[in-house]
Amino acid sequence: MKVIADSSSTRTEWTLVDGTKVVENAVTDGLNPFFLSRREISHSIRLQLPEPFFKRRWDNVYFYGAGCTNDEKKKIAKIVGYAETAFVTETPEADFKIEYFTPAEEVPLCGHATIATFGVLKYLNNLDKDSYTIETKSGNLNINLKENQIFMEQNIPVFYEELSYKEIKNSFDIDCINKNIPIQIVSTGLKDILIPIKNEEVLWQLKPNFEYITE
Repeated sequence: MKVIADSSSTRTEWTLVDGTKVVENAVTDGLNPFFLSRREISHSIRLQLPEPFFKRRWDNVYFYGAGCTNDEKKKIAKIVGYAETAFVTETPEADFKIEYFTPAEEVPLCGHATIATFGVLKYLNNLDKDSYTIETKSGNLNINLKENQIFMEQNIPVFYEELSYKEIKNSFDIDCINKNIPIQIVSTGLKDILIPIKNEEVLWQLKPNFEYITE
């Protein structure tokens, strides 16, 4: 006899199987070990699973639950192969919780991954209104949809230290830089180095030294 449980944060579907025969089906509250303690999960199962589940001896339990560990998320991000990968879960604090991972670490925010996430949710017909909130490590942000466009709120920019031209001279030709504007680290949720370039034509002619930048 085996039990199969397929759980999200709000709903768990249970199936009791004897060989190839389905003996019983049931639905209980969601069981997410990232939000519930072992005692809470045990209490929920005892109260909500129907009696037939407890009249049989279980040889195996196959639990497919919501969520995965941070190490697993980094491994997934490595397999996906993009700069950041977004992980979407439920949260009581907003419409969605989004976490962003590179193969090496979690980062507080990624605008491109957020827009891509809502593009996918829209494609899958999982969006039914024009305004949403998301919980991120950079705070709660608003997302607005207008026809086929997705607009993401940004935090007020925070300006950090300025960098010297010498610090980036091996990254590309510094003659391309507009030296009337400082090179500076700025964040609206994730720190970036903003480098002023003289004009768009010069920008497209840049030949970055990616090996040095990676170091």
